[in-house]
Amino acid sequence: MRFRSVFILSAATLLISVGTQARAADSDGDGIRNALDNCKLDYNPGQEDEDLDLIGDACDNCTCVGNPGQVDANNDGFGNRCDPDLNDDMIVGGPDVGIIWQCFNMPGGRVTSHRCKISDLDTNGTVDAADVLIWENYFAMPPGPSAMYPDECPL
Repeated sequence: MRFRSVFILSAATLLISVGTQARAADSDGDGIRNALDNCKLDYNPGQEDEDLDLIGDACDNCTCVGNPGQVDANNDGFGNRCDPDLNDDMIVGGPDVGIIWQCFNMPGGRVTSHRCKISDLDTNGTVDAADVLIWENYFAMPPGPSAMYPDECPL
């Protein structure tokens, strides 16, 4: 029985020790514990979050527009919510709305086309009037900004 008690005590001590280290972890070294850090892997001691989506500006793919899901269907560094530049020419214009119209009112859940996934700007599962409105608000401007491509908020 003595060995069993020692083993249980040692395992409990190990779990307590590991648990304490996990709670105190600060992966990015910014002085904010991971449990409270809004960018666990990016140094941001001020915890700036301009769009109030609980994702820190240092790692947010749309720093000016709330997008807590961080959806970036075309993986260009800009979240769908601030990226109506669907043809990736770095300016929102007529060709982009043409792509939106090709997918208009098709349920996003059944759409397999890459073009339709990137056209769902509000990420609600359907390309609809709300997505056209987002496109309209960015017309003649570049997408973003994001942590990868910082800039002033245009809207």
